[in-house]
Amino acid sequence: MPVNITPGMQVVAKGKVSIIQRALDYCTVEVVFVGSGEIESVKLDDIEFLAQRSEEHTSELQSPSGS
Repeated sequence: MPVNITPGMQVVAKGKVSIIQRALDYCTVEVVFVGSGEIESVKLDDIEFLAQRSEEHTSELQSPSGS
């Protein structure tokens, strides 16, 4: 299944919350683990993709006062 990967995307890599930095090849990306700041190359098979919020859904989550 094709996946759109963008720098800054939050994922779970090797069981840790991570942020994608860049694609290294067609099956490997470089991530930063949020908890430790460690940078590592990770195979796409070791990544769990999280549901990404859209602007449409983000506005629905705001309180009626807009804050």
